[in-house]
Amino acid sequence: MAIEDRLESLERSCRRWRLVGISAGSIGLIAVLAVIIRQGDTTKNLRVERLAVVDANHQEIVVIGINDDRGKPSIAIRDESGKSRIVLGFDPSSNPAINMIDPDGLIRLLLCVDPKTGPAVYFRDRKPSEAGILIGADSTGISGIGLMDQRGVPRVEIGVQPDRTPGLKLLNEQHQPLIDLP
Repeated sequence: MAIEDRLESLERSCRRWRLVGISAGSIGLIAVLAVIIRQGDTTKNLRVERLAVVDANHQEIVVIGINDDRGKPSIAIRDESGKSRIVLGFDPSSNPAINMIDPDGLIRLLLCVDPKTGPAVYFRDRKPSEAGILIGADSTGISGIGLMDQRGVPRVEIGVQPDRTPGLKLLNEQHQPLIDLP
C-alpha cells in the first residue's frame, strides 16, 4: 500500500473520530432539549452556566459548561466512574479540539484545528512515554505524519508537499536531519 493510500486512510479515520465526538455532544444536547420539551416548557431560551445530564443513579454523564481549568466552554462525556472520557472544547490556544481520554486521565487521542498550522490528529502512548503519532496538514498545503520518540521529540517526518512531491526526514534527538529526502 502506497504512502498516499495510507495517509488517505488515516485521514478518513480522523474524519470518522471527529464525527463520533460531534455526534456524542449533539446527542447529549438533544437529550436535554427532549426533556425540556417533554415537560411542556415553552421558554424560548434556556440560559444556564452549567448543564448536567444524569443517569438513573443521579451521576453526571454529560456536562455542558465552562471548563474549570481555562474558563473555556466544553462538553464532557463521562464514564461510569464519573471521569471525563470525551471532551469537546478548546485547547489552551482557544482552538477547537476533541480529546479522548483514558481511564487514568491521559489524553490518548487529540483532534484539533489551529488556524496557523491546520488540522491535526495526535495519537499518544501511555505515560511516562510521550511517544506518539501526529497526522496533520498546514495552511501552506503540506500534509504529513510525524513519529515521536518516548520524549515527544519528532524523529520521523513523512509528508507530501503542495506540488505533490513526497518528502521524508529522519531526525536525531536534537531534531537535526540525519536523512532529508525531497
